[in-house]
Amino acid sequence: MGYPEHIIKRALQLKVGSSAGAVLRALQKEFPEEVASLNERTILRWTKTKASLLAESPKPNEKEYGTTLTKYVDYLKEHHAKLAGVAARLLDNDLNRISKWVSPEGQFEYHLIDENELQLLERLTEGDLSGKLEENLLVVYRDYTEWFYQECFIPHLFAEWSQDVQAKMTKALLYERPYQLIETLRILAERKTFKGTCPVCKDWL
Repeated sequence: MGYPEHIIKRALQLKVGSSAGAVLRALQKEFPEEVASLNERTILRWTKTKASLLAESPKPNEKEYGTTLTKYVDYLKEHHAKLAGVAARLLDNDLNRISKWVSPEGQFEYHLIDENELQLLERLTEGDLSGKLEENLLVVYRDYTEWFYQECFIPHLFAEWSQDVQAKMTKALLYERPYQLIETLRILAERKTFKGTCPVCKDWL
């Protein structure tokens, strides 16, 4: 069977310094539905014909260019929709209804609010927020894979922040600035457009 161009390109990127088996396992995590029938022999064949696959093709005519552009735009929309799904999933456990307040003592508080009656349902700490985010992340790992979260979602997420904020972020993102993360996730879940690039979409731009 034929495979989309982005699958072949990704396989060739992964093949550098890796075995066909390792490439196949990575692709199965990254594109589980699209590579269900892919095998190591096909990956080796792509590698042998890499020169022809990557050779500069003739300049397409206007009709071909339009078709190619439409295809890449569709890929990107699908990719961004998947990223927005991750953002929405990370806001489960009522995190999309959390607001930040300053107590009379000048301390930050996080409140779960009833949007209809504007009632305070629960007062939370940063630790509570981090715990809820961690629970949601386990679901994201299950439904979207850890690879997609770490390698695709995180680069796009970091692109939403300034360089100085990025520099302060570590792998312990959920614990260091949970409310800032929640605020950004709200935007991404609704907007469905993402800045920056990741290993999947960098060749589509």
